Amino acid sequence: MASSSYSPDEPHATIVQEEAWLQGTFLSIFFFGIQTTLCAFTFFAVLKSRTPTHNRMRMALLTYVAVLFAVTTASQGLLLDWIQMSFITQRNYPGGPSAFLSNEYAIPVNLASDILVVCANWMMESLLVWRCYVLCSTGERMWSLAVILPLCLLIGVFATGSLFIHFNLHGAPPTTYALAYGVSSLVLNITATGFIAGRLFVYRHHVVSQLGRGYGQHYVTIAAVMIESAALYTGFLVVVIVAYAVGSPAANTLQQVIEPVQAISSLLIILRVANGEGWNTSTETGLVSAVVSSRNTRAGAVPEQSVNVIQLEMEVVSTQRDEETSVSRKEDYNGRIGSISMDAVV
Repeated sequence: MASSSYSPDEPHATIVQEEAWLQGTFLSIFFFGIQTTLCAFTFFAVLKSRTPTHNRMRMALLTYVAVLFAVTTASQGLLLDWIQMSFITQRNYPGGPSAFLSNEYAIPVNLASDILVVCANWMMESLLVWRCYVLCSTGERMWSLAVILPLCLLIGVFATGSLFIHFNLHGAPPTTYALAYGVSSLVLNITATGFIAGRLFVYRHHVVSQLGRGYGQHYVTIAAVMIESAALYTGFLVVVIVAYAVGSPAANTLQQVIEPVQAISSLLIILRVANGEGWNTSTETGLVSAVVSSRNTRAGAVPEQSVNVIQLEMEVVSTQRDEETSVSRKEDYNGRIGSISMDAVV
């Protein structure tokens, strides 16, 4: 073990800050590896889902995944370059790497990384609002408001993100604007998460009340709700903003992981849609048809599918009877021929 005499001549708080920055870099690389693997799985899952009626949607999702991967990869590379600059290239900066990372935010490498992070965030927030639209656009007034509100909040996220980039480019301290941007993003995610989860549970209640529990589980398991509503990212963002607001060194660690965690949440949504497990515009129609069929059956009506099955069974039985009659006649005919032949011999 190295002697304590080799420790840097820096305050303990500074060393803690530097450790937090470096640990955040390691974590971001770890989550970026997960994101890259999931991105490949998602891309090929969307590519294999060849549905002629949804070809345009498939191409849109393929483009989305490819662009998201390109933006986040470039952002991750610039982040690593900035961390390398602070700990190696500019190691003699007054106050050490932590001071460099806190004060030299206007360096082109960091500005480019911040712009790419904001652009990726806009893409992923838009995906969440789209999923909210898919689940809540039913024509009902209450759920129509559930679509309008996230859309307005998304506009707010675009506005605060643009201000964050603008003031960063002009050398203003990013703390206040970063916090405002993070809070607006958090409000949007909490709102959209609540609406999506609420809508899924409402559907489940209606379906279970008509068809039983077995029909309501597919879309409202804990995993399904957390993936569809991006609840994992929302919970993570709450932790980051709290750490940022109280001035905890953990904020320097967690803020570097925001982008890959949000990307993972978005890719899980797309992967679920590509595998046919996500809610889409035809899901509600299918469930409503099932409920109507169930009600007709209870009322004594015979569903169309049941009628077709009954008719098919009757045709099969009729065919079997014809075949049995034909075989019986053939055996009777052979018996008579055999009897005539014996008489002739006698």
